[in-house]
Amino acid sequence: MIGRRLKEIRIREHYTLENLAHLIDSDARRVSLWENDKASPSAEMLVKLAHVLNISTDYLLGLTADSTPSPTPRKDLTDKEWAVISALRQGNLLEAVRVIVNR
Repeated sequence: MIGRRLKEIRIREHYTLENLAHLIDSDARRVSLWENDKASPSAEMLVKLAHVLNISTDYLLGLTADSTPSPTPRKDLTDKEWAVISALRQGNLLEAVRVIVNR
């Protein structure tokens, strides 16, 4: 599961094996092994991959079909601010505007 999804996202985002490996402080051979399910990335590498590819670790692990990363709540943002950010991350500008307008 990890291999197929990793390769799919890497290609979709126009990364070569070498580009992606460089961004996660690894090497192309190792990324290729992961993509071909010959090896599994460590937890640390899963997090790096998810961050660089802007996807969730749950998606890479096959636990969800939704690749959208879950926002990590920050204590300095209100619920309304998080609702706007979440709507924008999902590409839902209308919902973001609704949240802003409805005080």
